[in-house]
Amino acid sequence: MLRMQIRPTAASPRPLPPKVQLVEGGPADADLLAEMDEQCFTGGVVGEPWSRRDFRQHLTSVPCAVTIAMMGGHAVGYVLANMHGNIDSLCVLPEARGQHIGQRLLAHAVGQLADGGASSCDLQVDAENTTAQGLYTRCGFTVVERLPGYYHGRDGLEMRLSDLQSPGVRARLDELTRP
Repeated sequence: MLRMQIRPTAASPRPLPPKVQLVEGGPADADLLAEMDEQCFTGGVVGEPWSRRDFRQHLTSVPCAVTIAMMGGHAVGYVLANMHGNIDSLCVLPEARGQHIGQRLLAHAVGQLADGGASSCDLQVDAENTTAQGLYTRCGFTVVERLPGYYHGRDGLEMRLSDLQSPGVRARLDELTRP
């Protein structure tokens, strides 16, 4: 009997990552959010991580929505949007990056803002964080202002996605939230 061993080649398909589920969070998730935030924002290009206290205070004092990305039963990212039309924080753990989780979280949050009646969505990003800027640009955001010294002496950028109520933007958001 002839036995063959098939070895992966460059043309072999990669196994699919575990399914990502988006779940709504709240003040009770402040510890989890702070843990993820610390992994995403400590010592990197971006600003300082939020503390558990920061999350609790924000989630109880500002009208906002938090969505958590779950993969294989573990939290791998989140997005925090205040309902005044701003993305306050977006985080995907380093080991989960490159799987469009940030894109899905962002599109989901912007959709929530649009559903709440917002006409535009703003966010701030470190001017040196070109990876995040690429994500935001792919999702339709454009730079509207440079923010000198915004991130502990480093410049930030204000980015905006306008016309959230238009059918074209809504269709794009629906497309970006699909797994």
